[in-house]
Amino acid sequence: MIPQRLRLARQRIEYLFRKGRKTTSDFLTIRYSPVKQENHSRYCVIISKATEKSAVKRNHLRRQIYEILRTYEQNENSENKSKFEMAIICKKKLRNLDYNYLKAKINDLLNKLPR
Repeated sequence: MIPQRLRLARQRIEYLFRKGRKTTSDFLTIRYSPVKQENHSRYCVIISKATEKSAVKRNHLRRQIYEILRTYEQNENSENKSKFEMAIICKKKLRNLDYNYLKAKINDLLNKLPR
């Protein structure tokens, strides 16, 4: 899991869906908004029951994505990186991916965000 300081609050999720920008791939959609005051990005992962019926599998997938985000946050050069609030929405195709391919797809999408 990611620390509480990196998690996105519920009211900010609603804001992202109303006013945030969007980038998509075959497996994920990222709704995001730049943040100027924070010194780190904030994340949430949304996996609907339509994507994966089993709660155990949804939680496993969510934990994998949070781990990818945590390592991405640690590995990136924080002085040159823009800070965002992000909601990562999973699509049905995502449930069949292995961890390394999932990591590559998420990193590709995160690198598409404006700097």
